[in-house]
Amino acid sequence: MSVQSATFADIHLSEEDIKSRYIQPALEDKGWDKYHMRLEYAYTAGQIIVQGSLKHRKRGKRVDYLPAVKFIPNTRYDFQEYFKDVIGVTVASEGQEVEEILIEVDGQQYPYVSSKPMHPSQHLVRYTDEGNAIIMLKVIDNFELRQMILSYGKRMTVISPEHLKTEIREELQEILKKYQSTQID
Repeated sequence: MSVQSATFADIHLSEEDIKSRYIQPALEDKGWDKYHMRLEYAYTAGQIIVQGSLKHRKRGKRVDYLPAVKFIPNTRYDFQEYFKDVIGVTVASEGQEVEEILIEVDGQQYPYVSSKPMHPSQHLVRYTDEGNAIIMLKVIDNFELRQMILSYGKRMTVISPEHLKTEIREELQEILKKYQSTQID
């Protein structure tokens, strides 16, 4: 069945007429049949109205057509293995090496960082004479790692590797330039 063109007489069609004449045929032309979709599917139960001791429920919200998409399980990736060496979900490129990241954490901030580790590999290396904590992470350098470090502001400082320390410093310098040049009119 092909989709028909609308005519002047179609102006007075009911919603059901429009669905059966135009929408259903268009869906069928795309390969959807009545066995692969739910019609008039209610996706909310409806608002409960209370008036004194009486209560009733309004009609729930409905969608005219809900295509049933078959779930296809992932058999290609073991996500536990794929993401085990990163913070977040960004795996920049295959073959990127895990690095030992040393970070100095402010002594007042460390209890939080300790109770909510940045990554499962996180562990305490030692305390400094100033009462700060040195922690180590074994992760792949990625966007989320940098964002997390930056989110702690002055309470977290990268010690090594040198390339990460330099890149965080450059990022902070760019941020400072923006704040120094911003003017409010």
